[in-house]
Amino acid sequence: MESYTSTISHEFRTPLSTTLMFLQSLLLEQNLSPHMVRILTLIISQLNLLLSLVNDVLDLKMIQHGQFTAKFEHFNPAEILDFILAMFKPQAGMQGTQLGYETVSVADLDQAIDNGHAESLLPRHRLPDKLNGDQNRLKQILINLVKNALKFCHRGRVRVVVAYDSDADMLKVHVVDNGKGICKDDIEKLFTMFGKLLRTANINSDGIGMGLMICQNLVTKNGGTISVHSLGEDQGSTFAFTMKMERVLADDVSNDTALLRGEQKDKLESELALEKEFNDGESSFESLLASER
Repeated sequence: MESYTSTISHEFRTPLSTTLMFLQSLLLEQNLSPHMVRILTLIISQLNLLLSLVNDVLDLKMIQHGQFTAKFEHFNPAEILDFILAMFKPQAGMQGTQLGYETVSVADLDQAIDNGHAESLLPRHRLPDKLNGDQNRLKQILINLVKNALKFCHRGRVRVVVAYDSDADMLKVHVVDNGKGICKDDIEKLFTMFGKLLRTANINSDGIGMGLMICQNLVTKNGGTISVHSLGEDQGSTFAFTMKMERVLADDVSNDTALLRGEQKDKLESELALEKEFNDGESSFESLLASER
């Protein structure tokens, strides 16, 4: 059964990635109406969620079999935050929840969690332009945590608050909501497989409850920690995690330019291969329909 699940997950990932690529290309068309842009944006957002779930299943299998390896690469952390915001903005808008992110200093972030993350915005503090770390797993963790926060925070507010600790080479992230909150006795149950709480079962009706356990494993494998803070029911909650990431210096950034050209070439070749695979599949489907007539 486990092998079957892994195989199916791999089979899902290729068509999902191909479909996302074509929809994102379509979104760049100039003659789309605002209504069509909203629909396409919503579809892309939901497909990204589905792709994230597939990645969760595959990562879980690798973790269980001791095959997990972090993939370190240079990336701009602000671009990851923009991606998360764009991904969940349609859902947040539909349920009347404010969603945003803040980049702050480490001192302000640490003090904020001690104060229960008051509603007031913290002073802005710029993140490094480039970090070296596992950006895909960072994205995966944020998707799981923001998705959970929105689920329990209708007509409220969800904030992603981020700081970089240059002394410890750590990215620190807090996902804060002012929603349902968590009882102290329930906190330890959250990071277990299928760790859904009975108290919120009527709200948390979708999903199978493995997202937080995967987040904990991904954070640990990237040299960090994850914790939950809540003052109790209806008091909101904060999921705080860290990941080991080094600041990329200016000399290294200049070297990235040559690497980027190579990556862009590889990406183009990959997109052409996906397009060929898509067209081949379309032709096969049309041939099958013709033979049935």
